[in-house]
Amino acid sequence: MNVTEATQRRASIRSFLPDPVTDEQIKDLLEVASRAPSGGNVQPWRVYVINGDSMERFRSFISSRKPGDSSTRCTRPVFKNRTELIDMS
Repeated sequence: MNVTEATQRRASIRSFLPDPVTDEQIKDLLEVASRAPSGGNVQPWRVYVINGDSMERFRSFISSRKPGDSSTRCTRPVFKNRTELIDMS
């Protein structure tokens, strides 16, 4: 597939199956993603996978925020207990 083909086939998916993504599927996806190029090969990304109860708490946190309310604005989610997240790195 070339760039033109990839651009033409691109889609924004907004409806998902209810089936959970397996740990194996997540590991496979992250393995492939870890090979993505980065400027100067610095690979500046860090990935956290959340699911189960942690995902529900995250959804609750996000849905409780009001757009434009400076008291709840942050640039990224803040987790008080990172041990509740699964670090796949």
